[in-house]
Amino acid sequence: MIGYKKAVRSYQLCAEAINKLKSIAEKIGFSEFEYKKSLYYAASKKDISFLKEEYKIRKENNFEVSLLEQKSIKNIFGFDAPAAILSELGAQTDAYSFTHALHQHNLKKGTKVFDRVNITKIHHNKNGVILTTQNKKTIKAKNLIYASGYETVNFINKKIVKLNSTYAIISERYEEDNFAWPEEVLIWNTDDPYLYLRTTNDRRIIIGGRDEKFYNPEKRDKLLDPKSNRLETDFKKIFPKIPFKKEYKWTGTFGSTKDGLPFIGPYKSLPNSFFALGFGGNGITFSQIAAEINRDLILGKDNQNAALFSFERI
Repeated sequence: MIGYKKAVRSYQLCAEAINKLKSIAEKIGFSEFEYKKSLYYAASKKDISFLKEEYKIRKENNFEVSLLEQKSIKNIFGFDAPAAILSELGAQTDAYSFTHALHQHNLKKGTKVFDRVNITKIHHNKNGVILTTQNKKTIKAKNLIYASGYETVNFINKKIVKLNSTYAIISERYEEDNFAWPEEVLIWNTDDPYLYLRTTNDRRIIIGGRDEKFYNPEKRDKLLDPKSNRLETDFKKIFPKIPFKKEYKWTGTFGSTKDGLPFIGPYKSLPNSFFALGFGGNGITFSQIAAEINRDLILGKDNQNAALFSFERI
């Protein structure tokens, strides 16, 4: 959809972002960011040719990947799949805790953080931005970065994202002696919508997916029970020998874009605005990319990656 070179560059930026996020975590003393391998497996035999082509493209662009056949997957990871790509570079984190750790670090550096502030009005002009709070206070700034997720689409007068519903469950905590997860790997498949599985630091297993292509909170929430039951069944089909006792279930909204890429940078209709909208399947890495692009543009520096994620591409 965007051309070979641009697609490869977006993958490279995400890979670089993982390493940069790890460096930031180490710098601020945040321990819950861990490198993990990622296993992307074919959900059915018809996806084998797709996976082989995907592997070839990643390999020729120097991504550290291996192509596994059915026997190897069974021997190493303990479940059946016709083919898979094993990526050496992946990671997992607690995004909520990471965000708060960043705030705490930046507070010590002089950053001011005002939580629970409701902005009721935003006025953009050629000289800057004026924001009005619920209690009639005003904030003046040279630039404003919108990084508030899906609600941000209310400020944009063109269709850039489709909102969907997703579901996830998490197991009870396993005892340390009988907790074994194959190679500590992140797992996901080629289904549409895809399933994903991973573990947590406190010895739980998460499985998510079963997405629905609609945005209706009431309708979405009514499906939580049947969807969570199906996810539990999905897990037992993949790992019949691993006992799974569901403890929590949840549902939420996510955004998908036509080309799978986020929207980052200025939006011409709102002078002095910059956006960090990590829509797509890589929101955490896209957010790191957005931070660098917006920083450079605000400082008047050129950023060769900005056009890849700009509003002007659609």
